[in-house]
Amino acid sequence: MDPAPAAPPPTQQNNPKSRPALALLAYCYYYVGNFDSAASMYETLARLYPEVESYKMYHAQSLFKASAYPDALRITKQIDAEVELGGHCSPRHRITLLATSQDYIQILKRGVRMRVDDMAPQYV
Repeated sequence: MDPAPAAPPPTQQNNPKSRPALALLAYCYYYVGNFDSAASMYETLARLYPEVESYKMYHAQSLFKASAYPDALRITKQIDAEVELGGHCSPRHRITLLATSQDYIQILKRGVRMRVDDMAPQYV
């Protein structure tokens, strides 16, 4: 009788730069709502595999979902600058929509903050 084959070792532990392992981890983190970890994984993927432009976009989306609006906007502007310099990013309208959404949320947050500040003296 042949012995059972040994289970393969975890890919991420043996090869921390494994694109499939990092991409799967990033996707899983995003899917379960752990956006900080997803952003970290997508940042690593974007750094290790700059030719895969979608990792940059997913990085920005993860930051946005993690409420890291300034960082998400910074990444979005970097992507936009790369496109302007002749790079290719498809679809471009996703970048524009994400940037617009981030700007809108920042405006809303400032408005809410001003209203709360206006109300605060009444309750002190």
